[in-house]
Amino acid sequence: MFDFGQSNRLNATQRSEYLLSRMLECAECGGPYAISGKNRYSCTNRKKRLPIDELGGACCGNSKTITPHEREERVLNCISIAFYSLDIFDRVSEKMSAHEVGMLKRAPSRKDELNAELAAIKSNLKSIKRQIHDRHAEGRPRLAILDDQLNELEVAREKLVLELANTEAPAEDFQEKIAKRKAQFNPANTEIAIRKLLFLARNNADKQAKQRFTPIVRDFIQALVIGKTPGHQPASL
Repeated sequence: MFDFGQSNRLNATQRSEYLLSRMLECAECGGPYAISGKNRYSCTNRKKRLPIDELGGACCGNSKTITPHEREERVLNCISIAFYSLDIFDRVSEKMSAHEVGMLKRAPSRKDELNAELAAIKSNLKSIKRQIHDRHAEGRPRLAILDDQLNELEVAREKLVLELANTEAPAEDFQEKIAKRKAQFNPANTEIAIRKLLFLARNNADKQAKQRFTPIVRDFIQALVIGKTPGHQPASL
């Protein structure tokens, strides 16, 4: 789907963890979870020992922490079931189709680009011809550099005119392009792509896949609520 360079891969990993981290919320006081130690997140209110009005002025007692890896793995392990119950494949397919169609509508046609280039060349030709005319009227010698520029612009103009003539007949109808994009991002193909991303993202195997998966997760998860559990059991999520 996307191709990241080496530097972008690091930024993508950090961005993915940051986005998911902003979704962390304490089940006891409703406060945010933030980085509090080496690779661990904890309740900010509890760490600062702040009195909470909703707790009658008491401090938050949720001491459970969570690592980015544990957080992501637990979300990824349960997310495939949620996809089916929430019609995620249909929703993502619809969004992708709308995005691609929007890009098609916003993209300038080659014909428009050629007309713009041709207009710029015609303007430059007019300016050079005026300079040549003015020098002749003033009795000044003709400059070879102006003649060279004039010739180069004429050659470029002829090429553009020829290319423009060849683009008059559209290679593909615009509505046909839209239909192809919608078919490409239909729910079935979207499901295959998401399943592949999910497979690559699990077990911390592919950082790029995790980064690409984050917008999908955030599309239907409002918050990751972390609660207390007995003893040394992992935090509830």
